[in-house]
Amino acid sequence: MVVATCESAISGGRAGAQLHGLASTLLQLGARTIIAAVGALPDDECTRDTMIGVHRDIQAGIGAADSLARRRAASLRASDGAPDVVDVATSATLVTLGVGTA
Repeated sequence: MVVATCESAISGGRAGAQLHGLASTLLQLGARTIIAAVGALPDDECTRDTMIGVHRDIQAGIGAADSLARRRAASLRASDGAPDVVDVATSATLVTLGVGTA
């Protein structure tokens, strides 16, 4: 499952309570693997291209973690030789949780 929203991978806890949050709830409900963000996910071209690439990879049978690794590597290869800091930060914000494929 891909959850392309800000901080969707973050769980918080309260004294005497279990962790709660969107990602942990989805895992408890049976999702095997989640791609989610641990920080702000900008609504920009990089995020769009990353999400499209992740979905295409998953359709092609590439696992979630491998797909994110491919997206991170792509963000470091800018056309002018210097990676865009926002693109690198966006790709680093996304993580995989759980096991299996998304």
